[in-house]
Amino acid sequence: SIEQDRARFSRIQKVFQPSLFSQDSKNLVQDDSPIFIVGMMRSGTTLTEQILSSHPDVFGAGESSTLVNLLDTMIRKDTGEVFPEGVSLLTSSQRMKLAQRYLQIQRMYAPEASYICDKLPHNFLFIGLIHLLFPHAKIIHCQRDPMDTCWSAYKHNFTSHHPYAYDLRELGEYYLLYQELMQHWRESIPHAFYELSYERLISDMEHEVRKLLKYCGL
Repeated sequence: SIEQDRARFSRIQKVFQPSLFSQDSKNLVQDDSPIFIVGMMRSGTTLTEQILSSHPDVFGAGESSTLVNLLDTMIRKDTGEVFPEGVSLLTSSQRMKLAQRYLQIQRMYAPEASYICDKLPHNFLFIGLIHLLFPHAKIIHCQRDPMDTCWSAYKHNFTSHHPYAYDLRELGEYYLLYQELMQHWRESIPHAFYELSYERLISDMEHEVRKLLKYCGL
């Protein structure tokens, strides 16, 4: 039911208020190696990772489920609550432990890489948490024309769990929830992520790639 998604998006916005991000960043992981590529399915996330992972300092780990798995285990274990409510109950040391465990798992993909891309599109749900855990990580939000994105998703037979994508009305409603959540992140944590237009990328690739590399410090 789309109502389950609606309730989840609402809970995320309720928990991740600006006051949650006001803590002292000195008590957080300073590692800047993670690069998170997020956005709706079919919005150009794969292309973006392919571009970045062609750089010698970057490894593309693909659609890693590391963060989602840690949410389901460590947050519940440490707080007795699920995401997102459990996030506000985490102590500084618990947040540090969660961040370090994520880095440890991702490092197994490429121990020597300076940067590791995590390209799970639906990590857009967790932008607030990512910013809390890794204040120096790069987050790239891929955007594509809404009609093109939704039509491409509707035509695609996903192997992963995207039940909203098989009904045009629910797909449209889900896209609106996504837009509303992204606006919430813009207002709550401005400048926390980079927004990349798929249309501009494919029409002026050199210029857009140079801007992207500059943002990533490459």
